[in-house]
Amino acid sequence: MVREIKEIDTNMMLTMGERIREARISKNLQSKEMAIILDMSKDNYSRIENGQQLCTTKNLYKIAQVLEVSLDYLLFSTEEDGYVAEVRMLFKGKGLDKLRKATAILKTFFE
Repeated sequence: MVREIKEIDTNMMLTMGERIREARISKNLQSKEMAIILDMSKDNYSRIENGQQLCTTKNLYKIAQVLEVSLDYLLFSTEEDGYVAEVRMLFKGKGLDKLRKATAILKTFFE
């Protein structure tokens, strides 16, 4: 089966930039602070948020960590936040028995 590969287009860059901006604002960070954390100029960071420039994989990874969101969220707008993605990855490839035990532990914690 052949899958269609989508190219990065202007709309994708804009929506990714919007998601980055929204997550940054929710963390009460200024764009100037993000630029410093990422070791880039404020202008370059602003171009990323405005969808005018792609960022490197390294910087995208840093952005996701700082903003505590998943790369899936930044790239594809999934509803999953960083914590949910981290939990999901903890159980990836684990047996059903371990997943059931962990679910039982979590249920007792939240009851």
